[in-house]
Amino acid sequence: MRTFIKKAAATGVISTALLTAGFTANAAPLGDRFSAAYNLHECVPGGPTAADHAAVTALKPQLQNTLKTSLDAYRVSCARAVVQQVKAQGYNPYAGAIAVSTIIVETGARNLDGGDRDSVGLFQQRDSWGSFQERMHPPTATGLFLKVMAARWPDGRWTKASIGDVAADVQRPAAEYRYRYGVEAADAVVITNYLWGGTTPGASLSGDTRAEIVKIETTGEARSWYNNLGFAPMPWGGDNQVVATGATDPARVRFADLSGDGKKEYIYIQENGEIRAWYNAQGFAPMPWGGDSQVIVTGATDPARVRFADLSGDGKAEYLYVQENGEVRSWYNAKGFAAMPWGGDSQVVVTGATEPARVHFADLSGDGKAEYSYVQTNGEVRSWYNAKGFAAMPWGGESRVIVTGATDPARVRLTDLSGDGKAEYAYVQDNGEIRAWYNNLGFAAMPWGGDSQVIGTGFTEPHRVLFA
Repeated sequence: MRTFIKKAAATGVISTALLTAGFTANAAPLGDRFSAAYNLHECVPGGPTAADHAAVTALKPQLQNTLKTSLDAYRVSCARAVVQQVKAQGYNPYAGAIAVSTIIVETGARNLDGGDRDSVGLFQQRDSWGSFQERMHPPTATGLFLKVMAARWPDGRWTKASIGDVAADVQRPAAEYRYRYGVEAADAVVITNYLWGGTTPGASLSGDTRAEIVKIETTGEARSWYNNLGFAPMPWGGDNQVVATGATDPARVRFADLSGDGKKEYIYIQENGEIRAWYNAQGFAPMPWGGDSQVIVTGATDPARVRFADLSGDGKAEYLYVQENGEVRSWYNAKGFAAMPWGGDSQVVVTGATEPARVHFADLSGDGKAEYSYVQTNGEVRSWYNAKGFAAMPWGGESRVIVTGATDPARVRLTDLSGDGKAEYAYVQDNGEIRAWYNNLGFAAMPWGGDSQVIGTGFTEPHRVLFA
């Protein structure tokens, strides 16, 4: 039997009893065979939409666990109901991923009117959590989940814990089931990022904002791996591609979105001081560059001093040069991908940057404007928030220490792996592994949440590793 109910007429008030130690723990997560005995209920009024069907096509190739084969438009609509409620209550995508990992484990992302003992709904919440109507109404059930999460992990502590640990502490399954929430965490991040909605700032080779990894080979080939999974262990999918040849000096290679279309261009700093750029016409593909290359800068005699970053927040990367006096001077990108596209007066955006190797620009906040970060000699990475966009000294408020222990500046990377607009921290370790930390809090002191992930192996020469 397959039945549906309409959205509950009254969501009710979330009971304060949920916050006491005595509310009933959840029973074991349901398997497909067991849950088939219960009725499937609507998660959103009117059922799945055309967008939910399109999401199945987009998401399935990216998933690795329970929903890799079973994802359908109905399950997407249920995840969408949860994500929208998380967003409506002012939480961030990390909270959304915690909630989505929970419904995947509990019901395979289905709204069921029964379960083990008295559990019902997407989250399989028991009687002590609320009325039947509350637990069967996805927005209300999500609110119940979030309230308990905030009570069990007060003062935002859930942002520093792993997705699996937080979900398990909210659901309180038997000990042998706790690990399951962590298993689904990576897929939950992928689904949540997709459903979060809105235009995500940022760029990548493929144009989906999830940074690809690039290795400059000793042959001069630039070889790239597609970021299929976002922030996840070894997220690269499909065949790698040679995206450039003739890059004999890795120090001269850059990737940046000059055009503002979300796809990063290839840039090479030539020995004569000219910087030449190739337009990315095809996204992630072998040699994706189209049309004639353009000389975009002259006089760049020291490659180590060259940076590109979107300071203005308009999607087009500006040119920055770390001068010998420690000033960083920037030129506004007025024309996109074009010969010498810079317009207006240049601006001094930083002072005191005496060692170019320690200078980084990346969007930590997720608002589209790159922050300034400096790797200090004590191993701390200190960052300044970009409050004004393209302007003289645009940094506002107090600086933040975002990393400690970064003893070798050459191994530090700040890049958006998850595709949510906020740059992650990655470090190329001595053993050739690249370890990354998820940016959960945006521009904040030590914003990284959950467990770090090994995203690459065999990268024994840090100077050959780029993200694009």
